Amino acid sequence: MGQLAITFILLFSSMGHAWSNHYLVTQGALCALGESANVAIPVTSFSALIKDLGKSTPVEFNKDLKIHTRYTFEFKLNEREGQAVSAFDVLGIYSDEPDWGMDQDIYETDQYPELWKDEYGFMGGRRGFSSQGPRHMYYPEWSVSAPVASLKLPANKIFQPSGAAPERAQVFYELSQAALAAGHPYWAVRFLANALHYVEDVTQPYHAVQTPSKSYVVMPFYKAEGRGFKNYVIQVQNIVSYYHFAFEDFIGRLMKDGRKDFYLALSSIRAESSQTERLDLMVIRHAKLAMKRGAEAASLSFVNFPKIKDPYDTFDPKVFMDATWWERVLSQANSSTMNQYYALVSDLFKTLGASIQISVNQSAGLHSAVRTFAPVPSMYQKICQ
Repeated sequence: MGQLAITFILLFSSMGHAWSNHYLVTQGALCALGESANVAIPVTSFSALIKDLGKSTPVEFNKDLKIHTRYTFEFKLNEREGQAVSAFDVLGIYSDEPDWGMDQDIYETDQYPELWKDEYGFMGGRRGFSSQGPRHMYYPEWSVSAPVASLKLPANKIFQPSGAAPERAQVFYELSQAALAAGHPYWAVRFLANALHYVEDVTQPYHAVQTPSKSYVVMPFYKAEGRGFKNYVIQVQNIVSYYHFAFEDFIGRLMKDGRKDFYLALSSIRAESSQTERLDLMVIRHAKLAMKRGAEAASLSFVNFPKIKDPYDTFDPKVFMDATWWERVLSQANSSTMNQYYALVSDLFKTLGASIQISVNQSAGLHSAVRTFAPVPSMYQKICQ
């Protein structure tokens, strides 16, 4: 049992991000809102924002948010103070921002060691990229509707949820509203994009289930590439990492290449403008939906992606996923089993798309705050038309 516990502690040491390109997911959903998602917003400086929010320094602002104290909110769209940018672009690009370092290494002694919980050891490490895992995942409590998928370690947390994704989504949503009230619509939109990141993360089954397939933990014993108990932890870690990366990277590649299935799914359900939902509850809802599809996601990953041919303990997923790997996967992009894979992702994207729309729609004062600005060039036409 001790060996098994150690395995699960380290299983996700290389995890921490979900969809490879959040901006494509976010913008795909925003297409359903039409030009109303493409309003122009005036850019204000970060220093002006924190002053109006009553913070004297960026470090004080970061500490209040409980993000890494040295994280900086840089401009990635060539923003200039006093000029206008498209809300569509800001919502898209900055929905990737929580993966840029704000949630990493936050449990170090010079950060917020008091935030560490024992169960976080089963979601990532204390240092490096995987240290953001606990904030980017949410494992719901054990459920009779998914009795195997919802099993997790530590055993004393089976009937309790694990992960801080709901809390982080709500924190940034409330910050977005505060920025809007303080007269900073640009930052309101940007922080809303940050909040959406956590909703999108848990829609990926590998962020809502500790091990989508329990086969992962026994493959080292019956597969030719397995080493039994030798380097067992590393073997399972590499297996899970591979199918995790393959699941999300393939969808990201297809979306980058312009495949319409997923964009259509994200915009297929038009949320009512009157719908509202707290973002922490939205995260929990999506995590439960993803958890129920975890075993199916793992099964389709086994079928559709090339089998691991190297010894599991020396296997490097990213090295394996080279040009030849992509050629093999793309060659069967229209197979019946791959179509089942697309259908699974599309189902998850349909409900996610509606939730993204709800999040934007309920940011009530946003449109009136930017009504006087003329339209600006954006990625809207490329993505949505």
